[in-house]
Amino acid sequence: MRTDLRQCITGHISIKPEVLGKIVNKFEPSTISAGTHFAEAGRRCRKMAFIDKGIMRIYNVADGKEITLWIGEEHSFITALSSFVFEIPSRWSIQALTDAELLVIK
Repeated sequence: MRTDLRQCITGHISIKPEVLGKIVNKFEPSTISAGTHFAEAGRRCRKMAFIDKGIMRIYNVADGKEITLWIGEEHSFITALSSFVFEIPSRWSIQALTDAELLVIK
C-alpha cells in the first residue's frame, strides 16, 4: 500500500528518500464503504486520500441534479483541494463509489 503511494509521489516530483519517508509515514490507513462520504459540500475538508483500492467521485448538486466533476481511481489522490488548502467550506462532496482502501493525511 505505502509502496504504491511512494511510487505515485516520486512519479510526479523529485524528492529525497528521507523526506519521502517522513511524508508517507504521516498517512494513516482507512477504509470506506461504497456510498459513504469522505467529504461533504458546505463543510471544511481537512483530509486528503490516496486511493489504494476502489473508486471515488467528486460531485455537487445543482438544480436537483448530481454533477460529477472527477472520478478518482486506484493509485491517485483525492480531496476537495481549495477547502483542504485554504480551510474554507467545500463546494464539492466526495463519495466512495465502491468499497475503498485509502491512505489518509490530515
